Amino acid sequence: MKNFNPIIALNIILVIFISIGILIFIFLLKSDKLTIVSSIVIGAITLVLITVLASFNVKTYGSAKQFEKSEISKNRLYFHNGEFVIDSPLLQEKKIVEWKQVEAVFLMNSAPLDGEYFNFQYIIFAKTPVKTVRYRSQKWYNKILPAHTDRAEVTKIRIDDYRNIDFHSFFPMANKHLDCVNNNIAKYLTLKFGSDVTKLNFNQNQSSSTANTINNLGFYQVFDRNNPIEDSTLSDYRKNSVL
Repeated sequence: MKNFNPIIALNIILVIFISIGILIFIFLLKSDKLTIVSSIVIGAITLVLITVLASFNVKTYGSAKQFEKSEISKNRLYFHNGEFVIDSPLLQEKKIVEWKQVEAVFLMNSAPLDGEYFNFQYIIFAKTPVKTVRYRSQKWYNKILPAHTDRAEVTKIRIDDYRNIDFHSFFPMANKHLDCVNNNIAKYLTLKFGSDVTKLNFNQNQSSSTANTINNLGFYQVFDRNNPIEDSTLSDYRKNSVL
């Protein structure tokens, strides 16, 4: 029963009933027992079953194509000597991050919010601007958009398990290229949201005196060089994350 496919099973059942309807119609026709009422009833039932079969398969095919299109547009991670690349087919650009640029990495595990679909997310702080390379061939809507450049002194990069198809490849490579990585992360990556809740207070920006409370299952420090960098978000993350 491991290979049981409910879609194929439903198709087989519908085809069987359609075939039975056609066979009954042929049998009654050959035996001169076919009446106007019986032909209408058999024809209507068979037509309904054919309609259900056709519409079901059209929707299933459409969903499969939509899923395939969604998967193609997702970000991909590539790892080279001394750097990793975030390839974004949708934006038609690549972000190149050198491991020596990475100041800190944090892992957030939370229930998906409205309009979001990820459970896990890495937040990476780079202490210098990250290089962005655009595809040579650009779609028209990407051509009219200005090239994105990181001018901030500290660049924040997010990698989540919905938009990035290679999400789970990041931690093993971080563990390989960064020193003193938190080994508890492998355990944290198996957790699901919905149990213990950690309350995190993050300032909206440096000039704001108010703080928003965000409820998450967990917020963990993956790696940190602990350099004295003046960045309010990084300071909040360092204060609220756990090992």
